[in-house]
Amino acid sequence: MIEVTCKHCGSTNVVKAGKIKLKSGEKTRYYCKDCKKYFTVMDRKIKDKILNLLDEEKTISDLKDEVKAHHMTIRACLKELINEGNVRAYEKDGKKFYVKNEYKSKNEVKNEVKKTNNVQLQLSKIVTFVKSKGYATLDEIKELLNIDNVALVKRMILLLVDEGLLSIKVSGLIFRKEYIVWTGE
Repeated sequence: MIEVTCKHCGSTNVVKAGKIKLKSGEKTRYYCKDCKKYFTVMDRKIKDKILNLLDEEKTISDLKDEVKAHHMTIRACLKELINEGNVRAYEKDGKKFYVKNEYKSKNEVKNEVKKTNNVQLQLSKIVTFVKSKGYATLDEIKELLNIDNVALVKRMILLLVDEGLLSIKVSGLIFRKEYIVWTGE
């Protein structure tokens, strides 16, 4: 038996409270003993249908036409899907669009490519600099990239170390100094 939870407070202290007639047919009505509110449970078929349609960005009116359900039903399903983390909403040109969470708009893809290209460019700058000099300090690489975030620079260097292009050498016993050394070809 499926356990019903209150859609208002999340309690499982719920009892059946008769039926309610809707255009789409009869639905079981529930009563929450904790928050003292009545509610019906969303039809999973409609939610699944909406989720399948959201491979592309859609508005509520687009979904209404395709699902053949009332706009308030669509809105309630979308709210539940958003709360479950399956769907996200955003505004574009004054309209609200809904899409599956794993879907990425063209702008999001472009931004990811820009970030990736920027990181690749910075990594190649590091390799070129260390290769030309033979070695470099962390401070020199920070200055080269114009990045104050030491952790970010170290992660970039470690990426190149993992690829076998650079290595880290330590010199000095008292004043420990790390050098980034070219190991590639």
